[in-house]
Amino acid sequence: MISLQLRHLATMDSLEKSVFTDTREAVEFPQVQMPHAQESILTLTESLELSIKSPVPRTAHWFLRKLPYMRKAHAYKENMIATELDKAKKRFSEGSLEKQVTRCAMDDVLRRELAAAKKEDREPNYKTRAIFDEVSLALSTGAQTNANSSLASCSLPMTQHPQRLLGASR
Repeated sequence: MISLQLRHLATMDSLEKSVFTDTREAVEFPQVQMPHAQESILTLTESLELSIKSPVPRTAHWFLRKLPYMRKAHAYKENMIATELDKAKKRFSEGSLEKQVTRCAMDDVLRRELAAAKKEDREPNYKTRAIFDEVSLALSTGAQTNANSSLASCSLPMTQHPQRLLGASR
């Protein structure tokens, strides 16, 4: 976002002189439009704060999800994830898995699905709700290190003791 704003300001010839008439006032620079993908992720992430602060969080979030701007943000996020998963799937289909370099957290998620599918002798299914949720978490947490830490802390208990979490006994 900062680089977009800097590029926008660099292309401007000058600012209006009326902006600088009062030296005690803050200067308002023209704002650049935030990319739609980033705006959607921020909208969804900020909705969590509104829900958590509510006395009835589940109900508040349910109502919030029904608002048109939230539905648009959710649909855009889902389409964006599906598109990126298709790109990653295409990237994974080229060459051997061992020689491929992990570029992002999404590659780790897809590698785990590929390994699980191989172990269970089935075709990998990259478009499951669990994969979409992991990618969404990675997007909302921002930096790859934070995303990987969050993903590991969420998925590690599930992979170590799934029977205990699901209430099944062996």
